[in-house]
Amino acid sequence: MNRLRTTLVAGVLLCAGLAHADQRLWAWTYGSAMLEPGEAELEHYTTLESPDWSQRETNLAAVQQFELEIGMGPRLDAAVYQVFSREPGASLDWTGYKVRLRWRLNRDPEALGHPLLYLEHKNNNTLSDAAAEAKLLLSQRVGMLDLAFNPVVELHGDDVEFESLAGVSVPLSPRLNLGCEARSSEHGHYLGPVISHGGEGLWAVLGAGWRLGAAEPTDITHELRLILGVRVKE
Repeated sequence: MNRLRTTLVAGVLLCAGLAHADQRLWAWTYGSAMLEPGEAELEHYTTLESPDWSQRETNLAAVQQFELEIGMGPRLDAAVYQVFSREPGASLDWTGYKVRLRWRLNRDPEALGHPLLYLEHKNNNTLSDAAAEAKLLLSQRVGMLDLAFNPVVELHGDDVEFESLAGVSVPLSPRLNLGCEARSSEHGHYLGPVISHGGEGLWAVLGAGWRLGAAEPTDITHELRLILGVRVKE
């Protein structure tokens, strides 16, 4: 618990001192930014989940993801994730991996909606629980607002799941953005604020989500996610 608190506090402090490139504006929702060919980026995700935030000392679960992202071409980038999880009362363990491709559908990067196709394969640490996911990434600047929408379909064995994510963000300064995002799936509906801060090659996003409506005792009602990104140029 103390290590998780230290990670989050350090991330928040880093946000205050970061210098805007193509950093993420939302914690769960994707915009349409891509890496240029030859660029690489390292990202670290910390996600905390709890069914009862007042009892988080005993029920808080954590997921740590380490991502290496590489620009493969003018319309293609790829990434590999290593995923580590900690259930309440247990230690942090490597629990699986993810591999994803992102393809710009229109040759014109300024096309309406800036559509990208996001394809992901993931599996657990025993290679016994494979799943595939596809997202359509849409984003648009309207006046001062950045808008994004991600319809998602996931194939997991014989199951097919659908999810929708949406975000809105407004710049408070050239480097600081404030917004909110919403997510909806068969597992629940979440809404929360997000703040992002970044500069040339370095950025951070901190977002929270609260469950809307009724929940079962084991349902996740509170989520917190911190993402740190470092850009490396060829």
